[in-house]
Amino acid sequence: MNNIINDTLHKIYNVLNGRGIRISGHRHGIQQMQAEDAAAIVPNDSNEFDPTSAFYVGADGNITVQTASGSVVTFVGVLGGSIIPLRIVKVFATNTTATDIIALY
Repeated sequence: MNNIINDTLHKIYNVLNGRGIRISGHRHGIQQMQAEDAAAIVPNDSNEFDPTSAFYVGADGNITVQTASGSVVTFVGVLGGSIIPLRIVKVFATNTTATDIIALY
């Protein structure tokens, strides 16, 4: 069972690393993601920004985003303090109730 878990963690590590997300390893699996910069995001239905490595949601709510590959998705019931490891280029004002959103680069 441990081999399956380790193989899966290595696959996740390789995918995230290939997308620019830096991860420090630990002998028991993936330990943490590390960003190099951050910027506040003001939800807007038309403006795009540089693709993030991940984003932080400071206060509970829903958040509608456009991914770096162009998909639009709504995360429902995101808890404040969550870090979502997804590359996004837009946070829509429409249908976004979460606040204090920060881009991690």
